[in-house]
Amino acid sequence: TGNNLNDVKSVVLEGTTIAATIVSQTKKELVITFPETTANSAKLVITNETGPITTSQVFVNMNNAYKIFTDSYQNGFDNASWGPAEISAAFFKSGSKSFKAGYNKGNWSADGFANWSGVANMPEYTYFSFWVKGASANYTLYLVGDQRDGGYGNSDKSVPINIPANVWTYFKIPMSSIQFWKKGGPLKQIGFWIEGPDAQDEAFYFDDVIFVK
Repeated sequence: TGNNLNDVKSVVLEGTTIAATIVSQTKKELVITFPETTANSAKLVITNETGPITTSQVFVNMNNAYKIFTDSYQNGFDNASWGPAEISAAFFKSGSKSFKAGYNKGNWSADGFANWSGVANMPEYTYFSFWVKGASANYTLYLVGDQRDGGYGNSDKSVPINIPANVWTYFKIPMSSIQFWKKGGPLKQIGFWIEGPDAQDEAFYFDDVIFVK
């Protein structure tokens, strides 16, 4: 979405001549089909009558990402939540389902994912990204992992995730700041814990939980 998109002539991946297909366009909205590409991620160069402009947003090639949850659990991961959590079709950012993480009032619990076989260190991935739909009020969740210094529990506040109420928000966090493999063993658990909630039970919806190169 944007402005003056009705006269766009071409959309290409930045630094290449690989073009997307324009499906439809109006002044405010441009619909495209991405081309096949080996690029892990890319900005778009959009050209209309005034010339080219490069998007600030970086688009991720999901085919080259390491998936933890998309429409379902991926790569051996499953539900590892302390609170009520499940796959849900109530809300989703892409596809048709998301991961509903429920937190009961006053529980200080952690919800998330586990691969009990363990995932070896993957230094080729540089970001951890996900979408999350906020609960009834603004909350802070804290990212936890069993191979981080703080473990998968209720004490590690080093990676806060500030989530606005009732809207989808995208997070893309450098793996270097998370240190999922700090303790040296295979990664088995990734999750989000909360202090509370104090007022009532709450639920957050996570989608497209991935590692990005």
